[in-house]
Amino acid sequence: MDERKKIDTLVIVGNGFDIWQNLNTSYKEFQKYYLEHRRDILKDLKIKEIEIVDKNGNTQKLSDVELIYGNPFDPQKLDDYFWHSFEASLDKIDAYKINLYFGKSKKELKRLKTHTRNAKRILQKAFCDWIQSIKIPSNDNKIRFKSNCYFVNFNYTETLEKRFNIDEDDVYHVHGYAREPESIIVGHCSHPQSPEEALKQIGGRFRGLYHIEEILFETDKHTEENIIAMSLDFGSSCINAEDIKDIYILGHSFGEADMEYFRFFKRATGIEQTSVSPEFEEDEEFSEESFIEEIPLRINYVIKRYGGDNSITDPITPEEEKAVLKKCRFEQFINAKIMEEDYFETMKEVFEEEGIDISDFNIDTFDEKLDVEYNNASAPKRIKPANWHISYYSQDDKKRIQKTMKELGIKNYTLYDSIDKAIENIKI
Repeated sequence: MDERKKIDTLVIVGNGFDIWQNLNTSYKEFQKYYLEHRRDILKDLKIKEIEIVDKNGNTQKLSDVELIYGNPFDPQKLDDYFWHSFEASLDKIDAYKINLYFGKSKKELKRLKTHTRNAKRILQKAFCDWIQSIKIPSNDNKIRFKSNCYFVNFNYTETLEKRFNIDEDDVYHVHGYAREPESIIVGHCSHPQSPEEALKQIGGRFRGLYHIEEILFETDKHTEENIIAMSLDFGSSCINAEDIKDIYILGHSFGEADMEYFRFFKRATGIEQTSVSPEFEEDEEFSEESFIEEIPLRINYVIKRYGGDNSITDPITPEEEKAVLKKCRFEQFINAKIMEEDYFETMKEVFEEEGIDISDFNIDTFDEKLDVEYNNASAPKRIKPANWHISYYSQDDKKRIQKTMKELGIKNYTLYDSIDKAIENIKI
């Protein structure tokens, strides 16, 4: 394989970076795009508009988005808060109202499933179309970054590649990018666990709740799996966590949906040695028997959390939360193993093509190598954690970042009141 330059600096880019480059990438712009193009999007997807007649006899045409993410008994245009906190808003579905609105017969449940799925399809297409519509100005930017930088891009645009001449091999798009719409990941981070199959089997309103869980699961970012994928990419790019001395965070909002990524960066470049891949404590052993026994606990959790039954007002118990978490961790563990095996097969093909001896290369030794080089589990202990350099836009941003750093236990950071000041030491 080609020898790569040594990387000792991670540059993490958020939406504020694109806005710094005068791109209209705020959720407010997405809201405008959706409202202007909704009819065309529905036409492309072959989904009919929903006609709503109010008490005064006035008719308005809406889509499944307003029906599912608003009040189905009184659909209206979604308010600014929904759009301005778009990703977090995707888990704000009132399961109780939706179940009441659609009913519990097989025909009604089929309609419920169709409308929830349509809402997801409409928003996904609207978002992808909007991202692709953003025009990146011609390359007249004189700023150039040093060659020891590797970029982790939370944006969907190719601003780094097109405006800053960054090689695409030096950029990792965490949530996909515009050139490949099918790669785009947008969503919340509150429902990584798969829908509870028992709800589907029980039927009636429980099945309605199952269909809502389906959409919540499908609109989750699945951060843990994304972190594994990013770790594997670091490995194939010959990036060793031990080499990282500085982390620059430019224009990132530090939203709750992305907190796990920052916990990962802290673990990977800190003094403590921890694994990226999901692991299990001894008391978390996942057996088929425990899986069946804990079904009632997981059902109660779903009903209490998502409002499937308005008569249940008791708080979620620690036992219910633990049962859901255990199932989720097991699913993430299995997914991580599948991803590692796929990556292993890919690396075998690469080595074979380049004439590298793979006689001793197997999945077991690969796992050990993964722990050493990517997870930092057995690598020599760092003497000093990486230094963090973070840009902020407003005083509210500054306070939120300071609060986040305290929660993460990160003390060695410097704040800059502009991206221009933050990048002073990493540009040529």
